[in-house]
Amino acid sequence: MSPMSSELKKVLVTGAAGFIASRTTELLMEQGHDVVGIDNLNAYYDIRLKAYRLRELARQAGADSSVIDALDPSRSTATCYAGPPHFRAGKLEFHELDIENKAALKLLFRQHRFDAVLNLAARAGVRYSMIDPDVYMTTNA
Repeated sequence: MSPMSSELKKVLVTGAAGFIASRTTELLMEQGHDVVGIDNLNAYYDIRLKAYRLRELARQAGADSSVIDALDPSRSTATCYAGPPHFRAGKLEFHELDIENKAALKLLFRQHRFDAVLNLAARAGVRYSMIDPDVYMTTNA
């Protein structure tokens, strides 16, 4: 058991639809933790892959069929997410939210008392960072 699993906790995971964060969320739920996942679902990577990961997390959390169906990757395109902006199932709550949206983050922190925050959100891609370095500095800092 990891040190964090000695008692159940509520954990905020940023970048929850990403490769590492989705697997981290899965493991946290397996250990019995409540997870609030946020992700801005930007289109740098194919949105359908992110929708797939969210659907698998929702399935693991015991979401009803309406949530599972709404998260079907075929409803989204490579650049446009068509799933629900918020859902709750078992130990998982998800919000489509950008970590740069300070007002929305403050509201989220007023609604929840987090025991831990795992900031796994990041902007990827060296080429785009040369075009818009400010967004990389604020997100990846």
